Amino acid sequence: MTETRCISHRGRGFFSGLLILSILCACAALPANTEESLPVPVKDGYTIHYEEVVEVDDTLKQNDLFNRTKLWVAQNYKKTAFFNPIQLEERDNGLIIVNIFYKYSTRAFIHQYNYTVYSVGKIQVKDGKYKYTFSDFTYVCSGSNRHYEVKEPVSCANFIYQHNLRNPSSGVFTKALYGLDGGMKSVIASLHKSLTEPDDF
Repeated sequence: MTETRCISHRGRGFFSGLLILSILCACAALPANTEESLPVPVKDGYTIHYEEVVEVDDTLKQNDLFNRTKLWVAQNYKKTAFFNPIQLEERDNGLIIVNIFYKYSTRAFIHQYNYTVYSVGKIQVKDGKYKYTFSDFTYVCSGSNRHYEVKEPVSCANFIYQHNLRNPSSGVFTKALYGLDGGMKSVIASLHKSLTEPDDF
């Protein structure tokens, strides 16, 4: 009888060890809360930040690229009585600071979420190259789930904070981050096309 109990204790210890090992392996498989695991580029943990220096044809001079940038702004962000996309322009320095926005939608279960994202873009041009920086991201949200409704612009850092919580509602914000990144990639591609495509006139 004593020997049987001893074997039973050993068995329980063995299976307990397997359970702990399985939990540790499952935890190790989870994505780390690092900047590399996020679908958007960030700095300082929660600041969404897109920036790149792009080389173009060296026949494109600063003044040409400046004019093309202004045309890109005019074609994509209309000035109204309530909205002026250009915050600052300095032709001599090849600098334009512009307010941009774009829309996208995501779905989670039965609900749809409609986002408008706003950002400040800094575009600086020189002979044969340009640099873009997009930062200060905010958003509003509407949709069928009022729990996630945002009527006044708030920082998109909230997407990252909620994503990192890893709770049942985090998936909504993870999809929002992917949508934000997809929208920004379209903006960046549109800018590049406008600054580099041949002038057919």
